[in-house]
Amino acid sequence: MTQQLLKHGLVLFNDRSRKALGTVEANLGKCRIDSGFQIHQADVFLLFRRLAGRRIDFVFLDPPYRFALHEKLLKAVASALAQQSPQHLVLLEVHKKVGNDVAGTHYQVRRRIPAGDSHILMLEGEN
Repeated sequence: MTQQLLKHGLVLFNDRSRKALGTVEANLGKCRIDSGFQIHQADVFLLFRRLAGRRIDFVFLDPPYRFALHEKLLKAVASALAQQSPQHLVLLEVHKKVGNDVAGTHYQVRRRIPAGDSHILMLEGEN
């Protein structure tokens, strides 16, 4: 999927964990991908404040299972992308026991895709 996204624009990877980012770097190397991406080690809320005003069409969020701030995270994404990217798509990975209500008022769940103990919520901004 990353290779397809790289054909269409810049891909940003972010994690607070240096170890996780090392895995990203190793995987990019194995795929012989050496451009078209940026790697950030930052708090996700700070990163989205920095990205405010930039056009971003697709966001994939994979927070820890015990993450309790889904609604706050989605509000940060919506706020950062509202001006330049009103039609963006968000994929949010959650534990299978998390309901669809994590989308809050900023997004509608268009599809829920089961994947083992995880589910991927395909979210679209409400108009």
